[in-house]
Amino acid sequence: MFALLCQLASAFVGAVIPVFYSYKTIKKPSQKSLSYWSKYWTVFGSFLAVDAVLSTLFINYFIPFYEFGKLIFLIWAVCPQTAGAQFVFDKMLAPFIHRHERKMDLYVERMLDSVFTNGPTLALMVN
Repeated sequence: MFALLCQLASAFVGAVIPVFYSYKTIKKPSQKSLSYWSKYWTVFGSFLAVDAVLSTLFINYFIPFYEFGKLIFLIWAVCPQTAGAQFVFDKMLAPFIHRHERKMDLYVERMLDSVFTNGPTLALMVN
């Protein structure tokens, strides 16, 4: 039950609140807020990808309070006072992406090409 409450709170803190503030930023944009929320969503997307991999490996069953830890991370990441997402983006994600940008561009291009080439055939096979 505790894990479920943490998951619900994580969804609220990690997505619902940022959606509201992103909407307000789009309505009345400033360079500072656009940068802040762009970095947040980049970190959040990366967080979701890592969490999906870890959940596939059943890490959440082996690490006590895993869901609570995710909630604490999201609170830290979303809060302007702590600027956690800015820290993760500036110190970890941006340098990583910068180092691997060419490879990532190539992989994404190949993946999209494959999806657009083979996707319709696969969709017909499913039906």
